[in-house]
Amino acid sequence: MIRSPAEILREYGPFPGVDHVHGVTFDGQHVWFASGGKLNAFDPASGKTVRSIDVAAHA
Repeated sequence: MIRSPAEILREYGPFPGVDHVHGVTFDGQHVWFASGGKLNAFDPASGKTVRSIDVAAHA
């Protein structure tokens, strides 16, 4: 395995009411992240939150 440093292209946030992010995934359209009592999705092009689901998300 060849190791190389990661290149950070863009950072997102802060998001209102989010103190910690417990997991992240990308569905091809939105970035989803777990944050305590919500599962949140945002548009990576704009950085705007597009959906939040109230569910235990302490992954």
